[in-house]
Amino acid sequence: MIPEIKPGYGVFERTEDAIKAAAEAQKNYEMNYTLAERQTIIDAVRAALVSEAKFISEMEFEETGYGRPEDKYGKNLSTATGVPGTEKLPKEMVKSDDEGLLMEFYAPFGVIGALTPVTNPSATIAGNGICCLASGNGIVFNAHPAAKVSSAYALQLVNKAVVEAGGPDNLLTCTMIPTMDSLKVIMSAPEISLLIGTGGPAMVKTLMGSGKKCICAGPGNPPTIVDETVDLDECAKNLIMSHSLENNTLCVCEKEAFVVDEVFDSFMYAIDRKST
Repeated sequence: MIPEIKPGYGVFERTEDAIKAAAEAQKNYEMNYTLAERQTIIDAVRAALVSEAKFISEMEFEETGYGRPEDKYGKNLSTATGVPGTEKLPKEMVKSDDEGLLMEFYAPFGVIGALTPVTNPSATIAGNGICCLASGNGIVFNAHPAAKVSSAYALQLVNKAVVEAGGPDNLLTCTMIPTMDSLKVIMSAPEISLLIGTGGPAMVKTLMGSGKKCICAGPGNPPTIVDETVDLDECAKNLIMSHSLENNTLCVCEKEAFVVDEVFDSFMYAIDRKST
């Protein structure tokens, strides 16, 4: 069942309001919350995401029609539990030698603009959100229009967990109706200091044309090379798993395999064995 999304807990009708709210929340978060408090907030977010992973996965499949609910469930669980928190932030950054003392400090960018894909909407909200919570950033999402409900639901779930753990509301925000126009507002907003995006080549081209610093995950669609050095049974098992994950809609899954003549027949036998 696809729920009705109403404004609140990071969801706004106007993109400009979403940006302003995220900027205010991020400033509060950076100035008033310690790393230990950030980690407490992240732990609460993880628990909330895990508790609703099955519902989110089924809702996402119903809304988008992509992939398989059981695979989405695995993705959402692994994102909630596996994306690093504050433990990955460098903390011992003081160096001294005969030329003097150097101290490095990792500071937040501020507010980040993010574009999310239809194939991984809730997992991207969760993964990007946890990273920003760990690093002290706020983030404004422009979700894929075909996954706007799943994305907004996951975003509100994260924000509720943040608030219940003592953090500020609206560290993650989005607009209720994401469009190319709302993306343009995000890209041009002076409050946005970094853009991140997951999607196809058109998305990468759009973000890279903004004139701002960008981190873009474009199409992967990697090939596999199978030669005489591989464990054929292990290779066959992994390829079948990867190709079938989410019905091969993800660009991180292999799209073709190149097999050397020397092991071709043996590889095909291995595929048959692992397929049954």
